[in-house]
Amino acid sequence: MPYLTPPTTLNARDLAAVQAQLAQARLPFEDLLPTSMPLFLGVRDSDSGLSRDVTQPGPLIAFAGLESHGVEGLLRSLWVRPDHRGRGLARTLLHAHESQARQLGLNRLVLLTESAADFFQALGYRETDRTALSAQLRASTQFQQLCPASAHCLSKTL
Repeated sequence: MPYLTPPTTLNARDLAAVQAQLAQARLPFEDLLPTSMPLFLGVRDSDSGLSRDVTQPGPLIAFAGLESHGVEGLLRSLWVRPDHRGRGLARTLLHAHESQARQLGLNRLVLLTESAADFFQALGYRETDRTALSAQLRASTQFQQLCPASAHCLSKTL
């Protein structure tokens, strides 16, 4: 049974797993470092369904990261293993990161996507002109190098 990990930084083992899954999904991963995503959330598979012991975790079956850029947050790399899709895991991770962003005092959560705009729009995210975002966020590697200008820029006020 899947369980949500507490917010943490990426450790070396998780980083390797995340990079491999993102590469396979053709999503950007080149700039991910243990320190680059201070709020990483994962969903792990647990054989017993009861374990929340993150020292003996099962494999990651879903994950997402959050970067802070001033008062704006950048949602990064929301991914769910294909055989676990359709179970609400992406929505769970998204809501958890929205809650974390509020606790950090962020006023808006932003993301770039080439393939999941409909999913995010159904959850309250709206197309956003990139020029309406802070210079700090627009200067991020995600905006400057990794995602094409054709990617949908979506945001949600928190």
